[in-house]
Amino acid sequence: NTLSIDASNNRIGIGTATPYTNLHVLGSDSTSYASTITTGYVPGSDVIMVQNNHASAGWAGIYFSTDSTQNPQMRIAMTNEAGFDGDCVFQFRNPGDTGNDVERVRITSAGNVGIGDTDPSEAKLSIVNDDSGNAKIKIEAGGSGSGARLELLSATNDTGDINFGDSGDNNIGRITYNHTSNYLAIHTNDTEHMRIDSSGNVGIGR
Repeated sequence: NTLSIDASNNRIGIGTATPYTNLHVLGSDSTSYASTITTGYVPGSDVIMVQNNHASAGWAGIYFSTDSTQNPQMRIAMTNEAGFDGDCVFQFRNPGDTGNDVERVRITSAGNVGIGDTDPSEAKLSIVNDDSGNAKIKIEAGGSGSGARLELLSATNDTGDINFGDSGDNNIGRITYNHTSNYLAIHTNDTEHMRIDSSGNVGIGR
């Protein structure tokens, strides 16, 4: 059953004689998953390969559209452009939007994730809102007896920080926990103004 065509339902099967969708690809390889990809393609459990052989530009991707006017639409692609080789991008266009697809999410080849940021090179997760509304992260515990938590885990000889920045200074305000001496400090206008030491003593302006 290498290739089968179900003409009555307009379906094609690869590796199966009974395709359930317009294109049904069935594999049976038992190669274990590996977190790394060997240089040069090595056949494994992949069932679909999308490849663009252009040496210096373009992308390899999959395009989605739900109606004849191509609205809405979506693309998932891997880039092959200078400075962005191997980045995975997700583009979307909303219903009724007459413009081009807009990139909403990018995962760089270094593993950084950008939401609304096409070059998240400075952080593992970068969220940018170019609209007039506020940029917001929501963490919600949905069940009874469950809590919502934000954990910052640092080395025992380093600090955990929450920075408050603006266009003039990335950390004009800061909350710092020092794990070496186990104190909590609050900075405003780039200066520490309050500290709670490991014994619970509070210093203001010292």
